[in-house]
Amino acid sequence: MSKRRSSGTGSLVYRASTKRWEGRYSVYDELGVKHIKTVTAKTKKEADEKLMKCIVEAKDKAFSFRKCETLKDYANYWESLMIKCQEMYPDDPTNYKLHTIETYMYALRRVLLPELGNQRINQITKRDIRLSIQRVNNRFGNTRQCQISRDAISAVMKLAIEEEKISDNPALGVILPKYTRKEKEIWSDQELKTSIQATKDEKLRPLYLLIVTCGLRRGEALGLRKSDCDFKNNFIHIRQQVVIINNKPMITTPKTSSSIRDIPITKSLSCLLQKFINEDTSNCELVFHTTSNAPISPRNFERTYKAVVKKANIRYLPPHSLRHSFCTDLCHSGVDLKTNQVLMGHSDPNVTMKVYQHVSQQNKIDASRMIAELRGSKLGISY
Repeated sequence: MSKRRSSGTGSLVYRASTKRWEGRYSVYDELGVKHIKTVTAKTKKEADEKLMKCIVEAKDKAFSFRKCETLKDYANYWESLMIKCQEMYPDDPTNYKLHTIETYMYALRRVLLPELGNQRINQITKRDIRLSIQRVNNRFGNTRQCQISRDAISAVMKLAIEEEKISDNPALGVILPKYTRKEKEIWSDQELKTSIQATKDEKLRPLYLLIVTCGLRRGEALGLRKSDCDFKNNFIHIRQQVVIINNKPMITTPKTSSSIRDIPITKSLSCLLQKFINEDTSNCELVFHTTSNAPISPRNFERTYKAVVKKANIRYLPPHSLRHSFCTDLCHSGVDLKTNQVLMGHSDPNVTMKVYQHVSQQNKIDASRMIAELRGSKLGISY
């Protein structure tokens, strides 16, 4: 008894009268009328290959008959659907976070929709996407924006496949402009010390110290709740963050599951944080909040940060460089990569190692001197 073929792969039989294998499959015309087509070959293998090729072509043709929305309309539909999924199931890790949705839509509206927005999604080709991204790169020179744009349209097309509006994702395999990562600058120990001294009279000094000494993301520090502080054991628990959605600060789950972590803090910082909370007479559950008990916007923190840098009279580096500095110090202090990764809240140790760990000028000087002295002693060289 021959093995039954799976659904959607047609039928294959041997015709003794013609001594050939015959494959049969169904196709639908523009009006939805079903037609039976056949292919023949001398061998079963050849007939099966011809049959599968025809089925794929027929499927693609059937998709082309569908009246699909334009990319602009479908992208807006994707946005509303993803927001609804996130609101209904906020703890589902398969859902896009609100910040990611907003980032993707910003990239689409800035990069792809001006050129491809009026095309129907089943007519957009890989070449269309590649050329649009290349033009943006030539104009802005931002390869990171190119990557986000490709990921954004890929997410939209993935939904279109699930809803059987298209047969394949044209964004997959689109080659991006080569990305050259720029080495991040970090403050020297003296600059970092000077910046901390400049916060001595600042109300949000505990917030700044948390970011500097614990390597927190701005949103994680701003999302810290009073119940997340364990002053008995000197720990803080990262369970949520503050992000900007539609120009408003909102509380969401952390960036990734690895971002949910417990971080030890020093006894002195624990005492400072406890004093800060005890002096707060509001009923707000957040440690850091506005006078109206709302979350502090990360942008407002950036304004405070700029004021601190100006007061300290040191070179300006983005607030996120404090996180890079923390990771680098962990590395240079001999902390192993896995522990570093966990403390940073990274899902991939390669991110910790390749993106966040840097070599300062002083580290290079110290390393060179050490090896020179070692080799000089070993080889009997006197300076």
